[in-house]
Amino acid sequence: MRKTPLSSLLLLLFVLQLACKKENDRPQWDVAVKGPILKASLTLDNLIADSLQHTNPDGSLSIVFDSDVFKLDPDSLFKIPDTTLNTLNIWQFITYPVQPNTPFYSVNNNIQLGISGPQLTEVAIRSRKIKLDIRNTLPSKVIIIYQIPKAIKNGLPFKVQEVIDSGSITNPTLFSGTYDLDGYLVDLTGATGNQFNTAYYDVQAISDPQGNAFDIHTGDTLINLNTTIMELIPEYGRGYLGQKTIHQSGNSLAGIGQMIRGAERWNLTVSHWILILRTDLEQNCRR
Repeated sequence: MRKTPLSSLLLLLFVLQLACKKENDRPQWDVAVKGPILKASLTLDNLIADSLQHTNPDGSLSIVFDSDVFKLDPDSLFKIPDTTLNTLNIWQFITYPVQPNTPFYSVNNNIQLGISGPQLTEVAIRSRKIKLDIRNTLPSKVIIIYQIPKAIKNGLPFKVQEVIDSGSITNPTLFSGTYDLDGYLVDLTGATGNQFNTAYYDVQAISDPQGNAFDIHTGDTLINLNTTIMELIPEYGRGYLGQKTIHQSGNSLAGIGQMIRGAERWNLTVSHWILILRTDLEQNCRR
């Protein structure tokens, strides 16, 4: 067996060492790594305090979460200003003898609410008052029946009945009364049913059933009444509410609990009376 000289082995090791010599003692790498930066967890403990749990027949569990995220009053989207309308019924014919208990009518009187922008077909009243100012120049007591047929509460329309004393052209009898419309649901499509922002009312005047007959002449005023709708606060409105958009933001979703570990921000957008909730999640990362 032939032996390799020791000097040859040393020479070979020296050459290999030169071949593997590092050109840079401080190497660098450009590495791109993708990984989760947010960890979220949701357990029953997060929702028990704010939710209703229900066990289904198949053993699965349903959770209903019911909590206010944001409250918005309708009167922040539309305003209904005070509105006044005069109703006159003037006799246009020749002299006529009026018997006791004779009715006179003024029906389908539209009153347009001065709402700017929204086109409402229905409004529920949280708080509102209606004022009636009546002027009687007839030589007889008059029973005034005032009704808003499409303002309904407990299944009944809004109705007022008052008795106004007799008067004259030179010395008329004046009456003023204020009435609550709280809790009424008012149709705002007018007498024809195809309008918006419009309520309508009927007025009936009846001569004194226990009084005497009297004559009315051309130009005499049978009904003279002012309707004023004032201090209206809506509970809700139905119809086209315009292009107004409202943004609301905050630092937490109240009532949901600590569902997400990390910073959480939410934004609420109200557009066309549609609520859109968008949640943006942020997580601080440390390298």
